[in-house]
Amino acid sequence: MLKRSENNPPKLGHKFSAMWRLFGFMCATGIGLSILNCHGNNVDSMQEAKKTLEIQGHRGCRGLMPENTIPAFLHALELGVKTLELDLAVSADSILVVSHEPWLNPEIASDKLGNRITEDSAMSFNLYKMTLAEIERYDVGLQTHPRFPEQQKMSVSKPTLQAVIDTVRTYAQQHNLGEINFNIEIKSLPEGDDIYHPTPANFCSIVNDFILKNKLENCVYVQSFDARVLEAMHVLNPNIKLSWLTENAPSIDWALAQLSFIPNAYSPDYASLTKSKIDTLHQQNISVFAWTVNDVAVADTLKNWGIDAIITDYPDRIK
Repeated sequence: MLKRSENNPPKLGHKFSAMWRLFGFMCATGIGLSILNCHGNNVDSMQEAKKTLEIQGHRGCRGLMPENTIPAFLHALELGVKTLELDLAVSADSILVVSHEPWLNPEIASDKLGNRITEDSAMSFNLYKMTLAEIERYDVGLQTHPRFPEQQKMSVSKPTLQAVIDTVRTYAQQHNLGEINFNIEIKSLPEGDDIYHPTPANFCSIVNDFILKNKLENCVYVQSFDARVLEAMHVLNPNIKLSWLTENAPSIDWALAQLSFIPNAYSPDYASLTKSKIDTLHQQNISVFAWTVNDVAVADTLKNWGIDAIITDYPDRIK
């Protein structure tokens, strides 16, 4: 089993983690959709053809640019990334907004006067109760990130998912990059239902409508730590591929037993993986995506073990 290095600390090793744990929103908690190869080549075919390892830019390239912003996604493309990882929340006017938290994170957010959002007030800035216009009044790129000092500072607000998809597609077309893939995580937990996000059924309905509107059905993965979400999407649209996100699962068998079906992919914290576990999943035709890998030596080990995808904050160093 891999050990965390100093460059790969637990994601919530700071004071704000207590508030996340209170509501169960650990660093990667949520559901997500992964738009992988929009010509319909799925991850199962990746396994069969021993396709090149997929490098996914975590929140664009969080180690280098403000997370989950259009500049971060475009810079990741400049670095050669073909799959952009990002997160979703829903605004009060039912618009899909790209945000890791369903509130304003005090690590990155400030008001129009440049005042940082405080830890005490952060969760009162509930995106699910704010309109898009209200959300856009806050900056998420000017503050120095305490855990990512290399991150470039700039004035930028949280974008909509539609804006990200449209901008990325336009950029890719202009630069002859071919299809760009996406891996989108959406936050969901029982404690947050109808408070910080829609219920799983309603959230999946919004996401599914977006997929159909943008003609993405053949190239989407929906992934979640919340089994309710995967079950809801499985019923709503069985054509969408599903990935089971896990952290600290007692075993792979235990994790898979939480679902009524076999998911297309399994996405654990990289530190929980071994070659044997990856082989076991591949024997069941389940792909493996590891998050979040920022150490080159760890990435090389995972590559040698046959990992299908690596999610990283530093796509400039993880190749």
